[in-house]
Amino acid sequence: MPTIILCKRANPVPGAPKIQFTTQTYNIAKNTRNLRLGVHAYCSWTYLNGSPFGGFQQVYSDQNNVWYVSNYAWGNYESGGTISVTCLNLPGAGV
Repeated sequence: MPTIILCKRANPVPGAPKIQFTTQTYNIAKNTRNLRLGVHAYCSWTYLNGSPFGGFQQVYSDQNNVWYVSNYAWGNYESGGTISVTCLNLPGAGV
């Protein structure tokens, strides 16, 4: 089995670009359909309480990096009560 060694530099490389980013977390209520979260580089579920086993949850974006979320009942299955989505903001990614 190969050995993998990870090293961390104590000092940044001179002239190397610095990547700056922020994140935003949204709490999504029950019975939410196509809620617009805004422009972000990427969004993903970060907390699913009782889901995806119950209800319908979806996080998606359009061609302009505008993100949307849905969390609602599906058939006889209620949606999760505490759903969170975290989005990444990167310069140049439409943010």
